[in-house]
Amino acid sequence: WASAVIRPSGWLEILCVSSRARHELELSRHIAAAKPGHPGLEYVRLVQDSFEILGPSGPHLCLVYKPMREPLWLLQRRMPGGVFPMKLLGFVLKFLLTGLSYLHNECNVIHTDLKPENVLVGLEKTLSLEDVVADEINSPSPRKILPDRTIYLSRNDFGRPKLSPGRPKIADFDAAVRVTGSQKTFTHPIQPNCYRAPEAILGAPWSYPVDIWNLGTMLWDLVEGRALFDGADSTHRGEYTSHAHLAQLIGLLGPPPKELLARGNQTGIHFAADGEFLALCSVPYRTLADTVTKIDGEEKEQFLHFVNRMLQWLPERRATAQELLDDPWMRSLPI
Repeated sequence: WASAVIRPSGWLEILCVSSRARHELELSRHIAAAKPGHPGLEYVRLVQDSFEILGPSGPHLCLVYKPMREPLWLLQRRMPGGVFPMKLLGFVLKFLLTGLSYLHNECNVIHTDLKPENVLVGLEKTLSLEDVVADEINSPSPRKILPDRTIYLSRNDFGRPKLSPGRPKIADFDAAVRVTGSQKTFTHPIQPNCYRAPEAILGAPWSYPVDIWNLGTMLWDLVEGRALFDGADSTHRGEYTSHAHLAQLIGLLGPPPKELLARGNQTGIHFAADGEFLALCSVPYRTLADTVTKIDGEEKEQFLHFVNRMLQWLPERRATAQELLDDPWMRSLPI
């Protein structure tokens, strides 16, 4: 649950969360201390404070954050046609890449769970939290009263921004990992299904480039209003399978390099010894250009060049966050 309190410095949001909160709290402290003053720190949502309360199951850790407007997916729903205009996309992407560059280069942190739900948009200057509180007092939200507590319905529908929304921040670090001197790569399962990087699907060692792939695929949600890959398997009642996901990757990017296949502990499930795909489902062939319908002309060509630098089979061939910030398409956007 969440609630808002007032301190002399302004508003704060309090979240009571699961045991994974301790990991987020420790990581947040590390991120905040890595390089204070770095511009990317502003685009990462950090824990401001913490405390414990006694709940039915024992002590419960509560994390305190500065309040944000809403997640990126909700802002997207407010856009005409449910897609981001290029100006707003550039605004969001520039700050996400700046934050991601800080996490990778200064904090040695891999997020592993980038998705529209985990990018929060800041409050615009014209939105007053005092007005929101007054509305709640005058017209209380629905609630359910139980013997030991009251459950409140969140009041978070601020409507479409009257001006540009506040700057976005990367949030939710409970699945993030920290790269140390003793461990440079990882192999445990990560990422939401449709955003999973090839190395994560194949059970190969992964590192910072999984975030680049993750962000690249997320752009289709924002630009097209749909996932680039959904992994829907017609042989499994349309449910997600990693095999169908790989089939979609092959249909778009061509067959994976054998050097990548050699790294994966799950490769044998999907590929023969010679690297041939075990096509248990059909391979839907298409081009990257076919998947982009909301942009055209030179702008489309620049966008395709940009995302092609992110969507590479081999993680070492993907551009870094800093390199993407310097891309001609990024520099051309009216931010």
